[in-house]
Amino acid sequence: MAFAGAALVGAESILALTPVAIKKTPLSPISAIWSRILSSAVLGYALTGDRTLPRAEWSGAAALGYTNLLHIASSYEAFRALPAGQAMSLLYTYPLWNLVFGALFAGERVARHEFVAMAVAAIGSALLNLDPGEAAPAAIGRRTSTSWGLLMGLIMALTESGMHTLLRGLGWRDPAKSVWVVSSSASLWLAGLLGAQSLVGEVAVPAISAAATWGDAAWLTLFHSVTMFSGYWLRFYAVPRLSVVTYSILSYAGLLASYLFGMVFLGERPGWWSVVGALLIFGGGLAIQLMGGTTAAKAEDEAVAAA
Repeated sequence: MAFAGAALVGAESILALTPVAIKKTPLSPISAIWSRILSSAVLGYALTGDRTLPRAEWSGAAALGYTNLLHIASSYEAFRALPAGQAMSLLYTYPLWNLVFGALFAGERVARHEFVAMAVAAIGSALLNLDPGEAAPAAIGRRTSTSWGLLMGLIMALTESGMHTLLRGLGWRDPAKSVWVVSSSASLWLAGLLGAQSLVGEVAVPAISAAATWGDAAWLTLFHSVTMFSGYWLRFYAVPRLSVVTYSILSYAGLLASYLFGMVFLGERPGWWSVVGALLIFGGGLAIQLMGGTTAAKAEDEAVAAA
């Protein structure tokens, strides 16, 4: 369990680099998404020790792929439209959504103090918009749009939680298999959607934007192959090995890392209200652990580890 916890902290810190890469790349969103899901699918397939996918798991794999594709697309839009810290603060409402989804779909009990913590985090999310700071412009030139970014940030958080819930239900213990199936399924969904778009005469977004080069594509693919794959491998390793509460509290390492990376690599300075909002979101997750969740989480962690 200790390694699973360390793996999750490492995963969230690594994945906090995502908005930096998105803002820096001149590639179009479609080409960037292809780079991410194809590189992860290939590496996952090469490294997994279980390449089987029983028919009973097909529907779960399809749901995971679609949810992942929607998550990636919404994250690209959110990170391009908002400061990195603000976008990641919205994403990191997902540990709290994990509790809601666990109660709705897995019959897990949500205690009163957990509802209070979720309310605190919701207030924090609202405060993010009072003084979010300046967003670094995206390399492809999209203008920042707060309302659009907020909507995409909410979808990004909900789909991240959806993947967590689906993966816990499937119970895969091999993280490389999880990466392979999730990314391969997302690739099939994207190919199908683009194919359907071309049949009705719509013009898809160019594979590579006019300002980009094949060197840019190679750089982003290398980033995805190393950073994104390792981040998701570690995250998917932790999913079946930690309780929802423990997973939720450790996830907030990425929220703090996102503000640091935004300042270091993008020169983004968060506003004071944005910092307060982020701290409330962090505090909401921390309160779940401090207000009575420790014993229950420990018992669930032991049960999960023994499974």
